[in-house]
Amino acid sequence: MNTIKFGILSAVQGLTELLPISSSGHLILLGKLFEIDTSTLLLSVFHLGTTIAIIIFFRKKLFKNIFTKEKLNFYLKILIASIPTGIIGFLFQDIIEEKLRAEWIIAVSLILWGIVMILLERKTKGKKK
Repeated sequence: MNTIKFGILSAVQGLTELLPISSSGHLILLGKLFEIDTSTLLLSVFHLGTTIAIIIFFRKKLFKNIFTKEKLNFYLKILIASIPTGIIGFLFQDIIEEKLRAEWIIAVSLILWGIVMILLERKTKGKKK
């Protein structure tokens, strides 16, 4: 039974990761429903799988002319942009896991940001006409 539950979680991760919605939020809520502990380690494994799949899919674009100044600059910017997030995650991991992973906070956040995105999309479509 756990294999089926993990398969469903994997499918949700794959479907939601590239959409402008929180894949982690959906995994945490679904994990609660399935009575599976969605620890930071488990979420990291899901995200690692997605990252590997994306790298494999875009390998020709990512690794074509990899040693050009433009590509190296691009990868350096990604690395530099990741450092603050890593530091914040490392320093505040306990607070994040204890306070921000409550089901009600995740649900409210998903709903609130969903409404914001719908409103922004409508506003943007209105300007294009």
